[in-house]
Amino acid sequence: MRKHKSGLPRPASGAPVARLCLGLLIAASGGTVSQPAVAQRKSPPRAAPIAPARAVAPALAAPALSRDAAERRAIVLKAKATDAERAGLELKHAGASAPDALAALRAAGYKPAELAGALDAYALRDSLQLADTLQKADLTMEDVVAALLARRMPVDEIVPVLTRLDMRALAVAEALRKNNVSALELLRAFDKNRMDPAENVSALLHGGYEAAQAAEALKRAGWSVATSAVTLRKAGLAPGAVTDALGDAGLHAGDLAKELRAQGNPYEKIAQALVATGYPAPKVARALKYAGASAPLRAAALKRMGVEPGTVVAILRHQK
Repeated sequence: MRKHKSGLPRPASGAPVARLCLGLLIAASGGTVSQPAVAQRKSPPRAAPIAPARAVAPALAAPALSRDAAERRAIVLKAKATDAERAGLELKHAGASAPDALAALRAAGYKPAELAGALDAYALRDSLQLADTLQKADLTMEDVVAALLARRMPVDEIVPVLTRLDMRALAVAEALRKNNVSALELLRAFDKNRMDPAENVSALLHGGYEAAQAAEALKRAGWSVATSAVTLRKAGLAPGAVTDALGDAGLHAGDLAKELRAQGNPYEKIAQALVATGYPAPKVARALKYAGASAPLRAAALKRMGVEPGTVVAILRHQK
């Protein structure tokens, strides 16, 4: 006899549906309900099913060599000038886990870049597994990045791996900067992983890169002057800091005005954009001239900006 999904025996073929419903009610209430006698065909007794043996997962064995014991061995290996790759292999054979071996070697004085060789003993190849192992060794973010770079892992691969381990972008940026990764290389890695542009630049700035380095990176990455200016503002720079950073990168008000004019923008809107970026009235006037605006058009744009007529005359006279 097959069982119903409820766990109750299914009635024999031909039994009224009402009897099945009643049986369900009885089982649900835990009691008995009288019903008219109905001739039933008795089913042969059925043996109780034998439950399959439940598989028991073996308990994970603790490392044969503790971290403290591994550190003592690592100190001896360091004193014998054993290279990191050989030291990692000896610690593995002694029973140390990969994180414990790495932690021990770092504590014994091996450099972060040398830990890349020690990782070979554990045959770790997956990028995420490598980074996770280094993190579990309680290394600093700077040391983790140094070890990954020593294994020739590309920066555009390091960035997503570390962010998947819940590491903040600004902490990643700081660690990469301390390992001499350029702002341009990091910016390209951020872009390749489709991270928010303003947040990327903010991470660069909070990670210790100079505003001029960020602006130079944007320029060399092929960003337009307008987009670079807007991104720097969204990243948290004040207007004056934006214009200074652009200037240090060789980008000036005239470059922005000419770019906006090439896009078909009227001079009045170009002037507004220049002011919003942080340029003062004299530089706005000069930039408009560089973009092809005549003196009357420059004067009109400056007046709409709220510049006093006498000041407008003085600015234009000075720029002849």
